Amino acid sequence: MAQMPKGKPRSVPDPAGEQYELMMRQERLKRKRADAAARKSPDDSAGQTQKWLDQSATLKAIGGYTARRAGNLVGVARGGWHAVEGLTEGVSFLSRLVDPFDKLTSPPGEAAIDQVVGAGKGVFDYARNGLAHPESVARDIKNKAHQAYVSLDPGATPVATRFPDELRRNFEIGKNQGELAFDVGSLVVGGPFAKEVGAIADAQKAATASKYLSQGFSPGVSAYLAEPYKGMGHHFGPRRANLPPAYSESVFNVLKPEGISRGDFYERHFLVDPHFYAARLPKRLGGGSWRGKALDLEKHGPIGQIWYGSPGPLKARVLGLSAGALGTAKSSAIKERPQ
Repeated sequence: MAQMPKGKPRSVPDPAGEQYELMMRQERLKRKRADAAARKSPDDSAGQTQKWLDQSATLKAIGGYTARRAGNLVGVARGGWHAVEGLTEGVSFLSRLVDPFDKLTSPPGEAAIDQVVGAGKGVFDYARNGLAHPESVARDIKNKAHQAYVSLDPGATPVATRFPDELRRNFEIGKNQGELAFDVGSLVVGGPFAKEVGAIADAQKAATASKYLSQGFSPGVSAYLAEPYKGMGHHFGPRRANLPPAYSESVFNVLKPEGISRGDFYERHFLVDPHFYAARLPKRLGGGSWRGKALDLEKHGPIGQIWYGSPGPLKARVLGLSAGALGTAKSSAIKERPQ
């Protein structure tokens, strides 16, 4: 058998093999680059950028200033909204004060005049406590001043660690500054006064929230129950009776006292509606429900359900017609009396 001579191996040309090797090297290089890119993910890049923003005092200062200016604009708009809201609530409350039927149509202690008396009693009790303990008044003044300082001056609170939190902090301060600017700028046209008109009712709201706290509700739920009721109201003629909508949803059939709190309406609804027992509470406040029986409430009897469950305009209409009918009957009786 023939043998290859000893010495160096001969090189045999192989173009196809060389092309294959080139392709394999290119594939390995592509894979290596892909692996490197995967190790340096977009999240890592974002994290590095976020870390850089958090550590830059200059960028935080610029971002904070910009956020405050944006907050100023929102604060001015908020000041105008609060002025309109306060004026609307105040006018509504004052209209109840002069309404001769408010005392009749409101549950005991919930008429507008009762709320004024309650608010006045609260002011009197505070003044009396202030005279007995002047240090408490000084403490309250100090706390209010500190609260204003913190809410208006960016230097009153430390710079946030994270860049987004610093933007948020300055935006809130900007809103407070903007609302204060609106109040000062609208002194001539009575902007702050418009807000204070609504404070007549706000004083009672605080007392109402305290009432719900004493009933065992959490602070969050108490604040929720103290908010104005904005639901569909109590239907004197029940909706299941399929009455004509023109009457069913009119002021003569829907009991929805102006300015009543959510919790007080639930109580009124429980007392006058034989089919209403509970109302759901928001999940964000822990869920659960408001239940009249848990508060030891007892439903009114048939007469109480009719009187307290009927809307004021319906009472006024019935009373007016009754008075008119009585007057007509009396006049007829006088005419028929023999001379």
